[in-house]
Amino acid sequence: FFLLVTHADTHFHLLACCVVIDELSLIPASIFLRHPTMAEVEVLEPVAVPEAPVDSMIVKDGLRFVFQGYAIWLDVEQFQVPSSEWGSGLRAGRSNDLERAISVSSQELNVYPIPAPHLTALYGINHLSESDTRKRFQDLAESLQGEEWPILEPDGFISDVEIAGINGGLMNMAWMEATFKTSDEHERLIDHMFDCFFKGTGDVRQSKWAPHISLAYDNEDCPIPKEYLYNMVERFPSLAYPRKVQSLSLWDLNGTIDQWTLLDRIPLRQSTASANVVSDVESVME
Repeated sequence: FFLLVTHADTHFHLLACCVVIDELSLIPASIFLRHPTMAEVEVLEPVAVPEAPVDSMIVKDGLRFVFQGYAIWLDVEQFQVPSSEWGSGLRAGRSNDLERAISVSSQELNVYPIPAPHLTALYGINHLSESDTRKRFQDLAESLQGEEWPILEPDGFISDVEIAGINGGLMNMAWMEATFKTSDEHERLIDHMFDCFFKGTGDVRQSKWAPHISLAYDNEDCPIPKEYLYNMVERFPSLAYPRKVQSLSLWDLNGTIDQWTLLDRIPLRQSTASANVVSDVESVME
């Protein structure tokens, strides 16, 4: 039989499976902690974070890399989750495919989930105080009024490892991602954002923007198999869809991933262009 013990504050569940040996003894066959199902937690709106409280997860070893500074993220549209990946309690038709893919992969890989789906526009804003960073973020919002961020077109999928100081690497981690194409218009907007935060510092952009949506992070000694990434794309075909940018968000990334904090968010003018949805997922997996 099964015994389920629930702790209301932490959302942990202790599930004990016992085998009857005789009428007087019970020997546990397995005891483990599990993450709550979507039926057991509050369903959030698409803009936010994983379905379950991240502090209720048991991870093999938290991501060791310590991030620095503030970052500007692009928040993008999401699509409906395939019925095969609804999970217990997930409402049909809810548009949160990226959140769901991140949540599923974090549980299956036993890693800390990325707090929110995003594309990083700027990282490493560590020369400004929080108040100055917030002020410049609002200045950026005013300067972007009326701007329409171009649709992000898919460009493939990557599972790789980065080591700080090697081949231009800035971090020590393994990750998997959906990549997107940049364009002259994207580069113009990223240049403008860079100037808003780094003008007068002498810093210059080192390379073109490499837009991507990360699906999972792990430590550098735990590479994520490409076979797993491709399996995720097969389960979530919309990962290969173009995306419209909906808003910009300002994040404090000082510390480890579990310490990241959302500071501000500004909406962007929605693109009126129609996206060309990829019908052949394999075309962007090569």
